[in-house]
Amino acid sequence: MDAYLYMATDSIEDFEDYYKIKSDPTAILWSGFANAPQREKLLSHYKSLMNNIVNNGGQYLYYMKQKDTNALIGYDLMTQIDKDTIESSGHSILKEFQGRGYGNLLFELLVVEARKLGYKRFTGWISENNFGSIKNVEHNGFVRTKKSRMGKLEALNREDRFYMYELIL
Repeated sequence: MDAYLYMATDSIEDFEDYYKIKSDPTAILWSGFANAPQREKLLSHYKSLMNNIVNNGGQYLYYMKQKDTNALIGYDLMTQIDKDTIESSGHSILKEFQGRGYGNLLFELLVVEARKLGYKRFTGWISENNFGSIKNVEHNGFVRTKKSRMGKLEALNREDRFYMYELIL
């Protein structure tokens, strides 16, 4: 399972990876949206995101790719909450790579990055029904806190309770 993290740039090639992952059926289920994003709207969002990243706005977009083929496996968007805390504010593994340990590896690599960036706490909100993501973060030392909030999952036509998970780095 040779994979690496790649920090996104504002190149159109990186947008194609972003569009691919955001259009993946599994990513849509847990995104809160009912359908795949419209390409033009997502491109506009991506440009704003890249502007924020380039101007040190406290966000970091990482792709996980295969070392041998450079194929996209998954992604994570990390957002600075405060000077000590970074949050996984969106992550996914492409459907064809799920169930093969890449989610665990993604968070293993992200924990290393969060430490390199100098953060002391790593958090994320996960639906109580997203068993794959829960398994991935718990495997990497995150624990569920008592903090929760409700979130609508349009594609699943339901509301789920999301719990905050945290790791002290």
